[in-house]
Amino acid sequence: MPSEGRPLIHCYNRGCGQSFDATDNKDNSCTFHPGIPFFHDAYKGWTCCKKKCTDFTEFLNIRGCTKSFHSNIKPPEPEKPVVDKSEVNKVIEVKTAREPLAQSLERPAFTTPLVQLKPEVSSVLEEQVKALVKPSQNNQRDTRADLEIPLGTNCKNNSCKASSSATLLGKVSPSLVWTLAVCKLDLKHLKSGTLGFDYSRSSYFSVDNHSGVSLCCQTYEGPESTPAECRHHPGYPVFHEGLKYWTCCQKRTTDFNTFLEQEGCSYDHHVWFKEKSTDQQVNLRFDWHQTAGFVVVSVYGKKYDPHSSTIELSPVRLKIHMFFPEEQGSFDLDLELRGIVNVSNSSASMLPTKLEVKLRKAEPGSWSKLDFPRQQMTRTEQETRKPAPTTEEVADDLDMVDLSDI
Repeated sequence: MPSEGRPLIHCYNRGCGQSFDATDNKDNSCTFHPGIPFFHDAYKGWTCCKKKCTDFTEFLNIRGCTKSFHSNIKPPEPEKPVVDKSEVNKVIEVKTAREPLAQSLERPAFTTPLVQLKPEVSSVLEEQVKALVKPSQNNQRDTRADLEIPLGTNCKNNSCKASSSATLLGKVSPSLVWTLAVCKLDLKHLKSGTLGFDYSRSSYFSVDNHSGVSLCCQTYEGPESTPAECRHHPGYPVFHEGLKYWTCCQKRTTDFNTFLEQEGCSYDHHVWFKEKSTDQQVNLRFDWHQTAGFVVVSVYGKKYDPHSSTIELSPVRLKIHMFFPEEQGSFDLDLELRGIVNVSNSSASMLPTKLEVKLRKAEPGSWSKLDFPRQQMTRTEQETRKPAPTTEEVADDLDMVDLSDI
């Protein structure tokens, strides 16, 4: 306890704030902070201890971390930086060290020669393809020639008005089909039943009513007979700016019914069966993903022939051809790659469920997309695509437009 009548001295130690009697000052009388306060990122605390807070009142109530004697000497104030007023308006430019930018590679042309990759073929895929029974085109062709044509079968040529029969039921031989096609007779009076042949009249008749109605003016008796001619359009229809016409002839019209009744411009044999294409396009799904150094393209398909499928690659182009012997079809993919790839370090794998191409990036960076959009055309479209007509050709065609139906 301080003695009565003696003045008390204020302690200047940080965090103490008490008054003390100089005669009663011991080594554990004062609890204070020997450090200095700091304020950083909304936190408040002392440099001498680890405790910190965000509330200022709580900061003032933080108890000291050190015990010692009270002191009546003010601690030295921290030195303030000297401000040179002559450079107040000086703009300080901070220049950060930039990494040297790698020069991007020059993009090769899309027509750069392609290199065929040698893929790694799975043994399971080879066994699957060997087990497939490939259809014989010769057998299919021979079998089709011997098929009986159903009555009512229409000719598959464009604009041909002939049919193997109008309403007869059952099946007839190809020789009867040619006979009926020559005359193009209306046979609606013949209902269900069979057909008979009258050798004296060289005509067919109905066995049910034996009416003896002649169905044809001539008969087809063998290869030496003249087959019926099919008048048709070998081209395809075009509808452009109100005009309707066939690509194989010059006559044009604006009325749809007149267009349908337009007779063919070419003569040939009737086609009762549409030949199935041996190179059908197969629709497959493909996807891609990328890593730091590779872009992986996956085409998902099963039972494709690894020996008839090819993978061609250039620095900016990927071309894939997959052949499916079971469907006698193929899948073609031709992409202009978004980035540049290293052809020599790229690889491919043919697996039972997919074809995978691993493209090595020629320069670092991420691809935003796999390719640049391009118009995809099948092989048939590429072969049949014709160049745009010239101005002189268009002027000549306009003179041939049939406007009589307007």
